[in-house]
Amino acid sequence: MNKTLQFILEIIRVSLILFIGLLILGYVEKTIVQLLGFTEFNWTLIFIADLLFIYILYKNKLQFTGWFKSTHNKTLSRSGTRFALGAAIFCFIIGIVTNIIL
Repeated sequence: MNKTLQFILEIIRVSLILFIGLLILGYVEKTIVQLLGFTEFNWTLIFIADLLFIYILYKNKLQFTGWFKSTHNKTLSRSGTRFALGAAIFCFIIGIVTNIIL
């Protein structure tokens, strides 16, 4: 396969990973938040947290299993992964807590 076709297939794959990942994370988070007894929460911050989780997963694992092979593929550094994971957890918690406070 030529590089253009591989790139297009990889873009489709990334789009599917985002779509399916956001569906699964959204359902799990909605269930958890409802089990905790909250009825409303800030979806924007939780969406940002979900994007960060999927970004970490893609950069550290999924980019090496796709169609588009590149010499530039490398994982996030340990500190970069920790920072992004901390930011995602922070966004998730703030997304829930803001509606309790307000």
